[in-house]
Amino acid sequence: MINFDPIDAAPTSGQIEAYLQPGKLKDALEVDMLKGTLIHENAHIMSLSASQSDNDLIGYEEWCDDNECDDNKYRRIFAQREAACAPNYYDYWSGCLKEDSYLNLFFQKFWADIYREYTYGGTKNMSHYDFYEKYYDRFVTNYAATNPTEDIAESFSAFVLWDDEKIDNKKKWCKAYGVNLVDKIR
Repeated sequence: MINFDPIDAAPTSGQIEAYLQPGKLKDALEVDMLKGTLIHENAHIMSLSASQSDNDLIGYEEWCDDNECDDNKYRRIFAQREAACAPNYYDYWSGCLKEDSYLNLFFQKFWADIYREYTYGGTKNMSHYDFYEKYYDRFVTNYAATNPTEDIAESFSAFVLWDDEKIDNKKKWCKAYGVNLVDKIR
């Protein structure tokens, strides 16, 4: 299932007046942003489907009682499932990824050597900012450094929306500011 709000893609461009007029929202949408969002979300469907994992996800009923959730219990459950899944990637939305799944293959190639430094058992060992700063040259965007699930979706979007002119401009900007956001996808 894909769930998104087209209002999130407005009025970053287009006609701001159209944003508030009934039936005119399409004139206010940032179409490229909306396309990118849909491609990103489809990458999640492709990489987190039941065919890609054992579907052994963590249900709220396992760590929440009467609408009160125990974060320590969640971390223990996550760590146990993650350890049982190793060396494959465990994702709480889909469970233990199959050895030949898209996300697990991606994880083995791009995350296996750095993942434990960032997080283990649902507990972050360093901030997202520090992790991204340390490994910025491995991610297509800052958001991709959030976790392997977002990284594969961001990388897939960059691949599908490939635009040599935009990439060349981004590389020039990155070089001028000492940042590398696109080499990973080359």
